[in-house]
Amino acid sequence: MNELISGVGGTVPPLIMAGDFNANADDSLDPTFKTYQAAIEAGFVDAWSKAHGADPGFTCCQAQDVLNATSSLSTRIDLAFLRGDIGVDDVHLVGDSESERTPSGLWPDHAGLVATLEIPVGTAAVPEASTWAMMLIGFIGLSFAGYCASRKIAARTAQVHLIAQTDGQLSEDKASGT
Repeated sequence: MNELISGVGGTVPPLIMAGDFNANADDSLDPTFKTYQAAIEAGFVDAWSKAHGADPGFTCCQAQDVLNATSSLSTRIDLAFLRGDIGVDDVHLVGDSESERTPSGLWPDHAGLVATLEIPVGTAAVPEASTWAMMLIGFIGLSFAGYCASRKIAARTAQVHLIAQTDGQLSEDKASGT
């Protein structure tokens, strides 16, 4: 999680991170809780908690063979973290009820998390100054390379025509460079 957070550290909000983090979000005594806590301390908000408060929203895990008679979800490790001005309209689970088992009776190994979010118009991220600078340098480099290539072609064409004019014995094919 620390690598992920440091990788997006300079990103301008709004920012969404979602996935199976294998971090127990509800048990501070669980060793994996520190992963969840790192995201919260980095300014992220847990979408499930924002929408449901203390409702556990368990997403993990069914029996190894996924044939258990009733759902055995008992941990919340599939998470959606938000940073910036992002509203949560709805967050719900899929694959956690009896009706969502496969026709052969198998459970999904995890419940899925579905979030409907509201991102206000005009909050789209704008690239940082360093990104603009790198893009500008790239465009200048491409322009210069194109300029040099066109000058080289023009110089070669002029040279071929000059040779063709001073040596009347050259054929048309040789003068054109073929």
